[in-house]
Amino acid sequence: MSTDSLALLRKNAGEEIRALAEEHYKHDLQDSDRDTLKSAAGKIGTHVTIGSIVGLGLGVFLAFRIRKTRMQMFEAFRAHEKPTHVKFANGREGESALRRPLCHRSSSSANVFLPTPQKLYQT
Repeated sequence: MSTDSLALLRKNAGEEIRALAEEHYKHDLQDSDRDTLKSAAGKIGTHVTIGSIVGLGLGVFLAFRIRKTRMQMFEAFRAHEKPTHVKFANGREGESALRRPLCHRSSSSANVFLPTPQKLYQT
């Protein structure tokens, strides 16, 4: 099977098709047909340009709108009051895990974070 049997693999397929269309355009069409094709090509180009501009504008608008909505959501979660104590079923209250730091800075000069020693079980 040669590579010319598939149109995708042809090296000069675009030039061949353009030359064939140009021959038909010159010899097989009447003047009114040529004028109709030129006006249709102009209309298509105009519609494609307008559609591209509208699509890009809509995409940018929606991207900023989504970004603004996400920022408002994150601000709402950040501003939400966090619990300071947890009340267990037996009536005992304990400090919320959200209030305790998970890591503390070591005393060495390097920026190393070590786990904070915490009481796992309170009696």
